[in-house]
Amino acid sequence: MRVAPYKAQNMSNNSMVCQGTDGRTAEIGRAQWVQARAAQVTPEPAMNPVLLKPGSDRRSHVVVMGQPAGEVEATDFATGRRHLAAAAHAAYDDLASRFDVVVAEGAGSPTEINLRSSDYVNMGLARHADLPVVVVGDIDRGGLFASMFGTLALLEPADQALIAGFVVNKFRGDLGLLRPGLQQLETLTGRPVHGVLPWHPDLWLDSEDALDLEGRRNPESARIRVAVIRLPGSATSPTSTRSASNPLSTSSSSPTHATWRTPTSWCSPAPGRRCPTWPGCAPAGSTSRSRRMWPLVARCWGSVADSRCSAPRSTTRTGWRA
Repeated sequence: MRVAPYKAQNMSNNSMVCQGTDGRTAEIGRAQWVQARAAQVTPEPAMNPVLLKPGSDRRSHVVVMGQPAGEVEATDFATGRRHLAAAAHAAYDDLASRFDVVVAEGAGSPTEINLRSSDYVNMGLARHADLPVVVVGDIDRGGLFASMFGTLALLEPADQALIAGFVVNKFRGDLGLLRPGLQQLETLTGRPVHGVLPWHPDLWLDSEDALDLEGRRNPESARIRVAVIRLPGSATSPTSTRSASNPLSTSSSSPTHATWRTPTSWCSPAPGRRCPTWPGCAPAGSTSRSRRMWPLVARCWGSVADSRCSAPRSTTRTGWRA
């Protein structure tokens, strides 16, 4: 059985290079590349046909089928993305014709009711291909039952009919304490809970954004301490997450000086925004402590389609290059 991952639209500045069916070099979201490798298939642009790379809070650079395709503004969401929807759905149909199973990942919440009329990623995709939908909830962040029940309740009837059940993710603790809540959820919604996935602290996968940086650290007793400077608009840095996954090192990311401990090395992640829209493209020197502790000059990258800008490099305390 051949299985393909798919995500109609991904918003991330972390991407991977793959090859399109036409032989051209292309880029897709990092998550879909990893999922394809896990499924033992070759990553391709159809697995992430639309990639949005944030350039500011209101504008994103667009990559369609692995190739740069201009920009999109936040105000374009309602009417300016029909061409993206067409490309995304065509890519899904193509994968479905070549693979036995296509596992489609949503984006954000399926109950963004203010955006439902133009949605092509979540329930819009499900309606397009008549797909059964499993709602996956992250119990580690709290509010799981309200989130699952509310998701179903806010959907319109045609969308509700496609909800096939629920899965609980990142559970740690006594399953016996959780089970009564799962049973009540099934009674209230008429949908089954298909399973509970346990928390695996040793499972290290690259994240798509900076939300996961705080959880990626080892004990403070680690011999190597890497300080990751959290800059405005930072994308998740694979370098920083790999350093945190090393049992001999710990990685700390903080926007404030108060939480920094004396590090053995520093690194500055790619901000994921162009320099003109990123106010952090300068050496930190606002306090005497930062002048003493930061031997780096900030460096930033734009998207693949943009020219890159970089301040002069300087050597860190360990001799690594920033």
